[in-house]
Amino acid sequence: MSDASVPPSEPPRRRQGRGLLPPTVLEVVTPPLEVAAWSGAAGAVVGVGMGIATETSPLLNALVNGTHWLKLGGSYWFARTIGMRYYGGEERVKPIDKTLVSTISGAVAGAFVSITHISTIKSTTAMWAVFGGVGQMIANKLTTRREKLAGEDPSWMNSQWVPLKKLSDQEYSHMLEEKMLRFDADIALVDERIAELQRLQAKNKTETTKDQGAK
Repeated sequence: MSDASVPPSEPPRRRQGRGLLPPTVLEVVTPPLEVAAWSGAAGAVVGVGMGIATETSPLLNALVNGTHWLKLGGSYWFARTIGMRYYGGEERVKPIDKTLVSTISGAVAGAFVSITHISTIKSTTAMWAVFGGVGQMIANKLTTRREKLAGEDPSWMNSQWVPLKKLSDQEYSHMLEEKMLRFDADIALVDERIAELQRLQAKNKTETTKDQGAK
């Protein structure tokens, strides 16, 4: 038997490895972890600056401040992610519900970072609840304004700083009609003046002829 009759063997298929966590869990956990990392990094940078400004250990300040903001940012975004998923996704949530979710998330974050300081847990929880709600209200305002601007004509002619106005075809046609009417009215006035001058000229000519005939 020739080798051509032997069908080529297929390469072994590699099994797609499954992740440690299901996709649903990753969708809930990954964004808060990212926010926690960025918050912690920002807090660490601020901590270094505070340590230098107060002549204390920059490394210790960076560690304490970074840990504080890591817990605060991560817990806030985790609670917010859970709340948004409860309402069906952030795209479907109404602005008032977003404000409610962010307020509750701020309260959760404030309580979480103050769990070792029971004496201040109430005030910290209330403070971060207010921060979360007010921050979301500002974000809602900005989103509404951005959507409104996106629906308008972005031409520079419509800017409030330009003393000109971009006209539509209908507006331009209406403006031309008004100008033509004014032009016709001006021509009619000129014709009346010319006719009046002609009458005065004819009258003066007649009177001059009569005076010459009388002489």
